[in-house]
Amino acid sequence: MALTDPGRPRDISSPLFLQRYALATLYYSTAGDDWKPCLGCNPNARPFLSEAHECLWVGVMCLGTGKVLAIDFLEEDIGMSGPLPDEIRLFDSLTRLALPNNKITDIPMSIAYTPIVELEVSNNEISSLPTSLYGKRSLEKLHIDRNNFEGPLPDFVAIPKLEHNQ
Repeated sequence: MALTDPGRPRDISSPLFLQRYALATLYYSTAGDDWKPCLGCNPNARPFLSEAHECLWVGVMCLGTGKVLAIDFLEEDIGMSGPLPDEIRLFDSLTRLALPNNKITDIPMSIAYTPIVELEVSNNEISSLPTSLYGKRSLEKLHIDRNNFEGPLPDFVAIPKLEHNQ
């Protein structure tokens, strides 16, 4: 990727290179070639994997530093399917992950390495939550309704800031 990505060739140890890599991994692990257009998203946004800076890609919001702050598909089914990649851990500024109404099957344990504040994965095909979320101090909003959970869900009292749990 470092040699073939005309959009952002970077030093492979750069955090910004790693976030572009993580976004590409998200695309491929969730069948990105089959994604539908996000009708409620910014009409000026560029498609994933385009040569544009990743902060201009559809559904991606960044800080002024160029680091990913949110991945947000605004309640839309864009056709994501499959597991979220372990590389999600590379988003060290990610506070919002909103991927509702898709066919996501798994959230990796590595989500604990992000400063996630809001996780919106309602109406997907998730069967369990990673135990790394239990006690996650930054998490304030958790939307997990309408999934395929097996067995009882944990007591979320261990998540100290959790205000909204669906």
